[in-house]
Amino acid sequence: MITFHPTIPFRTYIRRLITRPHDPEPRLSALFPGHSITLTDSGRSALALIIETLNLEHKRMALPAFLCNNILPVLKHYNIEPVFLDIDPLTYQPAESAYETPCDAALIVATYGKLPNPSIIQSLRNRGTIVIEDWAHVALPTTPIDRIDGDARYYSLSKTLPVPDGGLAIIPKGHVSGSTLGHPHTTFTSIKDVKKLMPFAATTIALARFFFSQNKVASHPPAWHGLAHLRRISRRFLGHALASQNERSSAYCHPIRVNDLRTAQGRLFKNNIIAEPLWNHPIIEATEIDRSQFPNTIEAAQHTLCVPLWHVRTGNDTRAYEQKLKHALPNEFRGFGEEASRNELP
Repeated sequence: MITFHPTIPFRTYIRRLITRPHDPEPRLSALFPGHSITLTDSGRSALALIIETLNLEHKRMALPAFLCNNILPVLKHYNIEPVFLDIDPLTYQPAESAYETPCDAALIVATYGKLPNPSIIQSLRNRGTIVIEDWAHVALPTTPIDRIDGDARYYSLSKTLPVPDGGLAIIPKGHVSGSTLGHPHTTFTSIKDVKKLMPFAATTIALARFFFSQNKVASHPPAWHGLAHLRRISRRFLGHALASQNERSSAYCHPIRVNDLRTAQGRLFKNNIIAEPLWNHPIIEATEIDRSQFPNTIEAAQHTLCVPLWHVRTGNDTRAYEQKLKHALPNEFRGFGEEASRNELP
């Protein structure tokens, strides 16, 4: 079964639990020279740390309407006024023309691992807008990068690496944060995240989600307990993952437009592929905003199903996976290279 999040064999899992871990911070610092890096318990906490460091409390922030609703508690905590933007149906990101309303900051999201247009970031920064890059769906670089396009960036580590959870905040040196990271809370989700690193557990969790329709009921954002440091067990698995060059991927997932999310998800599951509808409850659904202003966002939420990519390493892997997806969804998946057609319903 191809799980949605990266997994490791059970024997590897046990070995990493008992083997002395590598320290992940020197490796991460080497990837981002000239920047300060901070490990947190989640991507949300990494975003919160950036907000505090760049003094964005009580500011206006532009962000896509098509976005995970779990960052809404962070925005509310810092009294940030969100300015939602509808997306381009081909890129899943707002077009450059959408950023006309003046804002103090903008959250530029690499949705599904597709990198944003750098000209949008440069244009915003030229106007004095602080730009935060949301690279939650992008894997860490394999070689050092000297600069980032925005003012800050954050990653969500468990989406592309076999770690339970974790976030990484990238902030240029010279910005000093007075934030204190607390102890992460132990919740049902955190326990589940530790188990889902094993293929059998990940498959069982996905099967339960499918049959109990969990993907359809979670329209409200999950609770956020505040800034917290990376869990000890996540630090352990992260250290091992960074030391293994075979556990890097290029992106989190690939979007496929389908007529019916649940039917397509079931067909993929029968073909040993776990798919998820990200995001069938976008952030605007958890607000009182008029959703009719965001037709492309609503359409994408109703018809976009994502398949995992973490297991794809080579060109042969890509071609074999492409054939597997075409077999499972013969009328809806046209291939990874068909950028325009894959974003249109048949």
